[in-house]
Amino acid sequence: MKLLFAIENQIHTFTVQGAIERRDLQVLRLGVSRFLESKPSYVILDLSPATLSAPDQELQSIILELKTIALSRQISFYVAQSDIESIQAHRNVTEMALTKQVQILQNKVELREKLKAQAEQLLQENSELKSTIQTQFDRMKELKSKENTLAEPQNGIAGRLNPMMEKLWSEK
Repeated sequence: MKLLFAIENQIHTFTVQGAIERRDLQVLRLGVSRFLESKPSYVILDLSPATLSAPDQELQSIILELKTIALSRQISFYVAQSDIESIQAHRNVTEMALTKQVQILQNKVELREKLKAQAEQLLQENSELKSTIQTQFDRMKELKSKENTLAEPQNGIAGRLNPMMEKLWSEK
């Protein structure tokens, strides 16, 4: 028995070639189960090119054990025992991977739109605050000019703060 491994687009494929004898079943079980511990997303065990010399019941028992391990680790695991099943397994896994990618991209677009809406809302709030502050500043300036025409400038704290306030608000 030859156990070949290939990876393409995050799809891990084990292909068994040659005759599968009774002693090979344990190698197959241990090899694939150890690999499943690494939690890959998509795995295909392709037995279609192999010939079975071991009892079919033992092989099915090992396949069931591997499927249980994969299921417990939430791994998409397919076993193909014929050419048709092999083609179907590759198609199913590719479809699942593409569906997952589409969902990830849709989530990114939704997040981007949400962030864009929040940014626009913050810009609107910022604009409203700027206009409110400008109105208050204009009012203060108007009061100051009325105050200056009625009396001499104050030498107290208010007199020193007005030029600072004017400078701060004039630099936008």
